[in-house]
Amino acid sequence: MEHGKNLPKTPQGVVRLRFHGSNSYQEIRQITGLSGGNVGFILNAAMRNLRGKMERDDKDEKIIYLAKRAAS
Repeated sequence: MEHGKNLPKTPQGVVRLRFHGSNSYQEIRQITGLSGGNVGFILNAAMRNLRGKMERDDKDEKIIYLAKRAAS
């Protein structure tokens, strides 16, 4: 995922462990040394960040499509 590469190092690692590695919060906590609360907070913040970037990309693609269509 392109946007995932733009996340800071810790959130990127936690997201990879959770979704690519299918690790539980407990496993991520043990691997990273973060508290369980921090794992949840970091995942939630990273997902909000990624969702926002994807929504902006979708909006930009629609604008480009409409502009091309109007120019035709």
